[in-house]
Amino acid sequence: MASLPDEILELIFEHVYETDSDSAIASLSLVCHRWQRIVAGDVFSRRVHFKWLASTNKWQKISLKISKNSISSFVKLKSVSDVTQDLKVCLVFSKKVKELP
Repeated sequence: MASLPDEILELIFEHVYETDSDSAIASLSLVCHRWQRIVAGDVFSRRVHFKWLASTNKWQKISLKISKNSISSFVKLKSVSDVTQDLKVCLVFSKKVKELP
């Protein structure tokens, strides 16, 4: 492993982070002093942090889209419920009108 440049190891470690998250990075840092130095380095930390931000941003967009769809569905259901309630009121009213002399 000593023959691989640090930049290549950083790319490998980034992939490990993407698939296994923080716990894998903690384990990698325990392998040897060189790996610990790479994982604790500013360049690697920034790369991983920005990848995390990018993934968070994607999830925020996805969850916002899901929220909008859910709210839209709720509004549709509420409007159907309102129509049903209005229909019940109309039926009750029509029965009362029929009962009038």
